[in-house]
Amino acid sequence: MNTTPVQGLMPLQGFTVLDLSQGVAGPYCAQLLAGQGAMVIKVEPPQGDWGRHVGVASDGHSTISSTYNSGKQSLAIDARRPEGRAVILRLAERADVIVQNFRPQVVERLGLDYESLRARGLGPVYVSIRRTLA
Repeated sequence: MNTTPVQGLMPLQGFTVLDLSQGVAGPYCAQLLAGQGAMVIKVEPPQGDWGRHVGVASDGHSTISSTYNSGKQSLAIDARRPEGRAVILRLAERADVIVQNFRPQVVERLGLDYESLRARGLGPVYVSIRRTLA
């Protein structure tokens, strides 16, 4: 049996990641998946990911934002509006992985938490990055 990897084939090729995160930790997590071949769809609010303004920004992106969002497709969607949530849910239906780092209770209020997605019959790998205070 030949176990040599096929040249050019990435481990996550064919996987879709829905990146609903902002800042550093979530976008970096999703960028690592993009680097392994996953198609990553980054959803930002209309005003943009707040990480765009961390450090020195040029043309609407800081170095951190450009680095942690490289290799991704990007959409601006207002998740607070019902039609925005509907678009995100359609994207979630096609996602193998969802990455989010909303503040506590926000993701639940938006209906984009793991339990709400499971109730809709979806079963993605769900990465929830939360800040905890010691």
